[in-house]
Amino acid sequence: MATLSRSPITRDLALTFAGGGNRAFYGIGLMSRWADILFPRVAAISSVSAGAAVITTLLSGRRKEARDYWMGRTAGITKNFDWSRLLHGQRPAPQAAIYRDTLLED
Repeated sequence: MATLSRSPITRDLALTFAGGGNRAFYGIGLMSRWADILFPRVAAISSVSAGAAVITTLLSGRRKEARDYWMGRTAGITKNFDWSRLLHGQRPAPQAAIYRDTLLED
């Protein structure tokens, strides 16, 4: 009877999660499908801005919770930068608070 030898998984991939406002959170959907295939091969991860929030939620095992919370917080936001918010004394880009709150959501 022949025995199957399992070769070790080669960690030969690097993933980069870019910023770019709320659209970076679409990476959660992408990685929900591909994480089980990709993560065992990942040797390095880099990220910035919203991408850092995305990978943090993925690695913490809180994909669903983070996605649900983020979808609720971003409902109705149509721009990554809204000049009219300045007239109300608000930051023109609402993402920083959304990222922070998403990461802190239980």
